[in-house]
Amino acid sequence: MGLAAVSAGFFLVVLDATIVSLALPTLGRDLHAALSGLQWIVSSYTVALAALLLVAGAATDRFGARRLFLIGLVVFALASLGCAVAQDLSQIISSRVAQAIGAAGMLPASLALVGELFPDAAQRGRALGIWGGISGAALGVGPLLGGMFVQTVGWRYVFAINVPVCAVAALVTWWKVPPGKVVFRRLDVPGALATAVFCGALTYAVIDGHRGLTSVPVLTAVLLAVAGLVAVVAVERMAAAPMLTGELLRRPAVTFGSLAGMSYNFGLYGLIFVLSLYLQGTEHLDPIAIGLSLLLLAAAGMAVSLYNGAILRRLGPRLCTTTGMVCAGLGVLCMLAHPGHPGLAWIFLPGLVVGVGGGLFTAPLTSAVLGTAPPGQRGLASALLNASRQFGGALGAAVLGTVLGASPRATDFHHALFVTGGAYFLGALMCVTLPRRQPT
Repeated sequence: MGLAAVSAGFFLVVLDATIVSLALPTLGRDLHAALSGLQWIVSSYTVALAALLLVAGAATDRFGARRLFLIGLVVFALASLGCAVAQDLSQIISSRVAQAIGAAGMLPASLALVGELFPDAAQRGRALGIWGGISGAALGVGPLLGGMFVQTVGWRYVFAINVPVCAVAALVTWWKVPPGKVVFRRLDVPGALATAVFCGALTYAVIDGHRGLTSVPVLTAVLLAVAGLVAVVAVERMAAAPMLTGELLRRPAVTFGSLAGMSYNFGLYGLIFVLSLYLQGTEHLDPIAIGLSLLLLAAAGMAVSLYNGAILRRLGPRLCTTTGMVCAGLGVLCMLAHPGHPGLAWIFLPGLVVGVGGGLFTAPLTSAVLGTAPPGQRGLASALLNASRQFGGALGAAVLGTVLGASPRATDFHHALFVTGGAYFLGALMCVTLPRRQPT
């Protein structure tokens, strides 16, 4: 039961990055939100989560995994309730940021709790397989659940459903999961704040980039992003316990692997965002049918991941990840072959190729990044990879939403797919830096 509760928390973290996608058109009409507002509903969650993940690992050690997990569940539940009762755009965006704060507490703490619950290596390996499989399930189930809620009880239940799940998970965690060890670690709060400024300002500049660089808000955001990046570098060099170390960043597999993960999530989250808006708003397709197609995309990836161990031993991380990214890119470009107005078949069949690519890419990338990290810095490498992927998702929704436009036509949809495919192929180039053989 302890593993179920911990996995439920992780499930919610991933679920809430995608469940809102098919609710966006309805939510936008109810809250009178423009396209940029819808982009922020998605990106505010992933940007805040990316910025906080880098410091959350140290917070897990300092405050204890169970305590931080429980606090994260409470914050996440209250923030979800805030989203469910929101009356305007500012309320729902601020509640989404609060959700990310809770999620940042749950994500690293849930992984640490799996290790504490299963000290035996063999049992821990099986438990981590279940824990990791939750991510793929949540990515696929999210859009389908969102579509079902929109069609039946309304978009507010997209967020309200989190509250009882958090309550049950908190009770089971309190009852079944013992308190873990507490290790004093310094928290790099200045580094986290500088990262948040950089990520948030860059995302704002992309979302409002249609105004032009001479626009005062856009120019201010660009300057803030540059200042935030400079601050991150300066703070990390001076910090007693930095979020990132020079030794870690000098490992090509860690740095370029994290960038490849960013490219993958850019394409995945951006594709879900674009398909949700275009297929509902322009093609007037049923949201539940769209959600079911996206579920099957995720299922294809999960099916491939069942054989990841054997595939990784035979091909190695470099070939696995490169092939996966190329498959995903080709799948997206195949969506361009539809005649005029795309039916779900023209999205579903290439989507299976995208899903297979994701299954080939995700686990081998994680193995390569963690396996090549310096001794004692695997936690930092994991935080960097997860943060990079979350920020990539935020940029995907921001960039591709801007390419699609507020009143998208078929040509705008094609342009968005070209950019998505390009992100996957760029990620494939970065995967060339990964080791040929699986690190030991």
